[in-house]
Amino acid sequence: MVQVTVLGHVQRGGAPSAFDRLLGCRMGAEAVLALMEMNEESEPCVISIDGNQMVRVPLMQCVERTQAVQKAMNEKDWELAVKLRGRSFQRNLETYKLLTKLRTVEKDNLSGGQSFNVAVMNVGAPAGGMNAAVRSFVRMALYHHCTVYGIEDSFEGLANGAFKVEPSVSFISASSCTKHYCSQKFQWGDVTNWVMHGGSFLGTQKQLPNEKNVPLIAEQLRKHNIQALLLVGGFEVGFSEGSTPALRCTMERCMKNRVLSVGVFAVAEGIC
Repeated sequence: MVQVTVLGHVQRGGAPSAFDRLLGCRMGAEAVLALMEMNEESEPCVISIDGNQMVRVPLMQCVERTQAVQKAMNEKDWELAVKLRGRSFQRNLETYKLLTKLRTVEKDNLSGGQSFNVAVMNVGAPAGGMNAAVRSFVRMALYHHCTVYGIEDSFEGLANGAFKVEPSVSFISASSCTKHYCSQKFQWGDVTNWVMHGGSFLGTQKQLPNEKNVPLIAEQLRKHNIQALLLVGGFEVGFSEGSTPALRCTMERCMKNRVLSVGVFAVAEGIC
């Protein structure tokens, strides 16, 4: 028999998300497969998730881990309690504590004290999570003492030098929802509240580089001494694979050679 439990935010009155509903279906299917493969000598197991894959964990191992977490919390050994919760919990907690700080953290960076000029821009159709991805990149780069540039309007903006420096270039403030002019370089507070807004505050287009604007793009990158460029978008970022770092952010599910993509969750919420 497969028993469905109702825990966490759902138990406290929250509405189940698309992730909750789909996860229940996938775990239920895995439970049926496990049941069909078991015999009287099989060890009891718990259907769990590791990354995005369903896994079977021995029941006693889960019980021992749960008891160890509770013991660590009772003894106020928070570091051990977090470690016992697993890699994902530990990574998510550290990322949350970093990105929600009010100002840049004073800490040595990963580049041996060097400071790099990095830039980020959106490419392709707008998708949920674009602003959140840019915010995370900006603050993570600032955390490591990099200088961060935001490029407006994708490759066309890059070719025209839209590095948020000309007075004619403006964007919608995520905190006030009013147009204003932005500084040339991103500061820690410039991306406050970006995570809760859809669309793209940097602006995004589907046009790719062509023979005419490639020299202009190269000139702008040299002019601002850009040492690293991150593309956040859909199919259009595929042309850069193997050269420019790209983060998939699209509502399209059929992305080649990609298991995860920012923006798919928003679509799942609407159809599931």
